[in-house]
Amino acid sequence: MTTREVLLQALASTPSDIERLITSMDSEVLLWRSDASGWSCQEIINRLIDWEQTNQALFNFVLNVDEPRIHRTAGAWPQDDALLHRQGSVEDFRRARADTLDLLRRLGPGDWQRAAYDEDNSRITLRYLAQDLVNHDIELTSQLTLIIQRRQAHGQRSQSTAKR
Repeated sequence: MTTREVLLQALASTPSDIERLITSMDSEVLLWRSDASGWSCQEIINRLIDWEQTNQALFNFVLNVDEPRIHRTAGAWPQDDALLHRQGSVEDFRRARADTLDLLRRLGPGDWQRAAYDEDNSRITLRYLAQDLVNHDIELTSQLTLIIQRRQAHGQRSQSTAKR
């Protein structure tokens, strides 16, 4: 299996992974935060959707401009309640990811090596950007798992306190 096939397979699996994690959650649980600085499951889903759209634009930019300068800053996302109050769904993410996969699957080997220059003037390729998207999926899926574990622990503590 080629690196491209591995990347595409990893990207294709994320929407189902996210859906399995949150399938039984009601809206109250989706919006729950462990603390004021933490993110909710809903915010993670919204961030996945936003990041997917950002990457689609970035991939197209790299494909259509010779060696462009790109900026991939995490600060592009709202840090207030804007992510919380949107109602993005796993299905929205699945559709956005399907569009990304359609784009990437159409690329020839040379397209995967299209170059761009990052903020620090490092030369990176479209393949590197796809790998970065996989890494982001892993990071946010891990955060989602951690939120769910904290919510379950919080619920168990609340139940044991109520029984006393």
